[in-house]
Amino acid sequence: MKTKIKKGLKYTGITLFVLIGLVLIAPQLFKPQIEKAVKDTAAEFVTTPVNFTDLNVSFFTNFPNLSVSLKDLSINAPKEFGNLKTVESNSVDLGIDLFSLFSDQIKFTKLYVNEGKFNVVTDSLGNFSFAIFKSSDEPSSDSSFSLALNKIHVKNTDVLYQDDQSKIKIQTKNTNISGNVQVTDKYINFETEADIKSLFFGLDKSILVDHKALKGIINTKVNLDPVSVEFNKSELFLANLPLNVLGKVAVLEKGIDFNLDVKSNNASLENLFSLVPQEYQKWYDGMTFKGTSNIHLLLKGLMQDSVSNPDLNIKLDIANGSIAAKQFQNIPVENLHTKTELNLPQLNPDSLKVTIPEFAFNLGKGHAKGKALYKFPMFVDADLNANLNVTQLWQTLAISGMQLKGYVVLNGTAKGNYTTKSFKNKQGILITEITEIPKFNVQANWTNGYFKWSEMPLAIDQLAFDLNAENTSGNYKTTKVDLKNIDIKAADDYVKGRLKIDNLIDFNTDTDLKAFVNLSNVKNIFPIKEVDFGGQLTVDTKAKGRLDLDRNKIPVTTSIVKLKNGYLRYNSLPDLPLEKINLETHISSPHGSLNDLRVNVLPISFVLANEPFMVDANLFNFNNLTFDIGTKGKLNLGNLYKVFAIDGLSVSGQLETDVKLKGKGGADDPSSLNNRGFVLLKDIHVKSEFFPHDFVFTEGKFKFFRKQMKLENIKMNYAKQTFVLNGDLENYINYFLTPNATLKGKLAVTSQFIDVNSFMLPANPNASKTTSASNSGGSVVLVPDKIDFELTANAQKVKFNDLQLDNLSGVLKVFDQKLALHEAKFGLIDTQFLLNGTYQPINSKRAMFGFDIDAQQFDIQKAYKQLALFREMAPAAESASGQVSLKYQLQGTLNQEMYPNMKSIKGSGDLILENIQFKGFKLFNAVASETKTDALRDANVKNVVVKTSIANNVMTIERTKFKVAGFRPRVEGQVTLDGKMNIGMRLGLPPFGIIGIPITVNGTSDKMDIKLGKYKNEDLAEDDEDYDAYKKSIDTLQQPAQNQ
Repeated sequence: MKTKIKKGLKYTGITLFVLIGLVLIAPQLFKPQIEKAVKDTAAEFVTTPVNFTDLNVSFFTNFPNLSVSLKDLSINAPKEFGNLKTVESNSVDLGIDLFSLFSDQIKFTKLYVNEGKFNVVTDSLGNFSFAIFKSSDEPSSDSSFSLALNKIHVKNTDVLYQDDQSKIKIQTKNTNISGNVQVTDKYINFETEADIKSLFFGLDKSILVDHKALKGIINTKVNLDPVSVEFNKSELFLANLPLNVLGKVAVLEKGIDFNLDVKSNNASLENLFSLVPQEYQKWYDGMTFKGTSNIHLLLKGLMQDSVSNPDLNIKLDIANGSIAAKQFQNIPVENLHTKTELNLPQLNPDSLKVTIPEFAFNLGKGHAKGKALYKFPMFVDADLNANLNVTQLWQTLAISGMQLKGYVVLNGTAKGNYTTKSFKNKQGILITEITEIPKFNVQANWTNGYFKWSEMPLAIDQLAFDLNAENTSGNYKTTKVDLKNIDIKAADDYVKGRLKIDNLIDFNTDTDLKAFVNLSNVKNIFPIKEVDFGGQLTVDTKAKGRLDLDRNKIPVTTSIVKLKNGYLRYNSLPDLPLEKINLETHISSPHGSLNDLRVNVLPISFVLANEPFMVDANLFNFNNLTFDIGTKGKLNLGNLYKVFAIDGLSVSGQLETDVKLKGKGGADDPSSLNNRGFVLLKDIHVKSEFFPHDFVFTEGKFKFFRKQMKLENIKMNYAKQTFVLNGDLENYINYFLTPNATLKGKLAVTSQFIDVNSFMLPANPNASKTTSASNSGGSVVLVPDKIDFELTANAQKVKFNDLQLDNLSGVLKVFDQKLALHEAKFGLIDTQFLLNGTYQPINSKRAMFGFDIDAQQFDIQKAYKQLALFREMAPAAESASGQVSLKYQLQGTLNQEMYPNMKSIKGSGDLILENIQFKGFKLFNAVASETKTDALRDANVKNVVVKTSIANNVMTIERTKFKVAGFRPRVEGQVTLDGKMNIGMRLGLPPFGIIGIPITVNGTSDKMDIKLGKYKNEDLAEDDEDYDAYKKSIDTLQQPAQNQ
């Protein structure tokens, strides 16, 4: 017996020794064959470099299976992604079918991935990081390997899916997946269990899942041709929320087709709230939840670049809910019921719709209920009713970050759209205007209130008010607000009283407010970090009545505003503190009239960057203003602008003032004016968005003496031009302080060179050539409102478009937003011109002009070559030489480039042919050929007055007689500015022209149709199909100006 046992142990030992030997030796025997199979696998499928530091074949790595282990495996992404790795792993193991080692192909049956990273990225240009596989569908028949996976194990691996085009990001951390795999040539089946420690899911800027755990069973089928993923049975837990995922995602040639159905039925409210973002996890851990929830998510449709996206629908129902902090479980938010539905067609935020048909909860004896509907961009339909102990609500919900207490009763409804429109006014300023707001009605009462930011040292200790607000029309100007019983206290600060405004049209008010605020305390209540400010502000104001300036009516007012020891300092401008601000202003109107309105500004003083400045004022009767204003000090305008910046404007330079203005009435009532003092300018730079270059006032002085403000040698540079201004202004006090006053003045400006083009904004260089003039960039020169100036100008040279004017002199009047030029003289094409004209902007893109011009004996060839407008109006001048005179009146419109719109031009006048030699003039030469009258060729004419008129792009030539070499032609008819003709001639034969030949000329200058016959007076038809619409737009633009 013992012998048999010894033999058995002997044979067993031998067998174990052989097996151990095989385990140790076999991997080394087959390593070259396995290594070749791995490299063949990489070469067969992958187009980018595959790297690993070591290849090991062993039974021990995944015992009892033989496996090949690749250490530090990495696969590069396509070159468009730089250094990004599509796949990285500390180790990737491939399980091997032992029996396949003795065949022609090694079979890999298991896959183990340890501590890996997968980056599935699509960038904004559509490049795909996983575009690393060769196009062949299967390994070649003589391959040294085959893939026959039946098991998969993924451990501690991170996965990133990021689509920059669709703005989708899905990221997992510490992903663990294991299970069975079935691989065929048509599909791959996965029956796996997943344990993902952290899942993040973001869509655009919205975070849908914030680093939550995901675990459960995932059964999917991946079809290979075409590629699609079917979710057959996926029972998952996201955080603690159970989810069932069904549906299919198919990858098509034209995009990705989604049909996903995600449900969570009868989940506890606690499980639902387990999805809160990480920053609220501590809050979640301290809360108790009861009740049930149902979630249903549908994602269905085709995602195709720039064409379509799937529709998203999410429904959330909560029933019998209860929420409370653990220390306040006896006073929960209970009976929580809500139904919410979110619709996002095409995943387009512009189509977002959120519906809450019901919402309600109880808190102790209080309650809240309501409903709401929101549609993008800003439509609301909401109804809310609440009676709550806010102190209790804050405690029960454990709301952190701030403390809020009190009792609130609230009833409110709102329904309608919030819309705006943007446009440019006459000055070219972009204005955004509210066109509609939701109609609403709100009644609220707050008592025993308290507010405190947790991080701030000071609280609002008392907060109480009654609010009634409504808008019944949707017009924001009819909004009515009555905020009464205001009682707010913080430390020693307070605000008390009532603020009532019935509308924003006449601002009918009944207001009585008293306040004392230590401004530095505001920073101790609210987390204001960008600016430091302080001072003691006192307000005592009473106002009752309407504002109607047309009838000189204002509210009956008694108001006092004081600021003591104020200061303002921006953190971004530490060296520019505005300090020692002291002001006291008294405003009163006992009878509610501009006639008895008094504004008494006791000295306002401040120090800016160590420079003191002071202003005081006493103003009375704003219909016939009595004023007493004083100011003294130095101002660095650059520093002031940095503190009080204005969009579209930049100012720098020095200003020194010592001014005392005292008197009554405007410039027309100077009897009591006693103004004196000066304002010095030094290196003041002004940059405005309405002009393409900076204005630089290098030096100058404003002197005040009685009614006048004199400008003395104010030197201004602009775009390499230098101007010197002198003159005086009147009514400047009323202009700056009352709404309807006009600034009057007489100024003289001299300059060696003026470039009018430099004052115009340039056209948008990116505008399409096909863009209409009304939509492209640029602007006409705009004229300020309420200005009555007479400007005498002298300039040696003036450039305007392509014109060069010499020795310009004249008087320019500015009034009613118009310019009128009187007796302007200038040299042009070696001739003295006399010009009277008007100019009026209609808007930033159009202006009207009109002028009378008188020019004697100028060279017609110079005019044709140098004046574009002359070429347009007199194309026949191309073949003429000699001298002409011109007396003409024209009017029309200018586009934003300050060029005339030719079709808008109207006018009439005389063109005097003093002594003209026609050479190659097609009309006369063609008539000569037709009538065999050589005397008309290259004809010479003298002292011929041609009367013409222009309208609708057509020049009408009145009947004109003249003599040519014994003949007595007579011409009349019409010529369009683009060259079409309908002209009648009578060629009177020598000696007296009693007998004549009738001739008609039609066609164009390039192709004339000349016939013998009587002329028919027919208007030339416009063939421009856009002309009617164009003319209508011009007429529409002219109407407002004509009504002014």
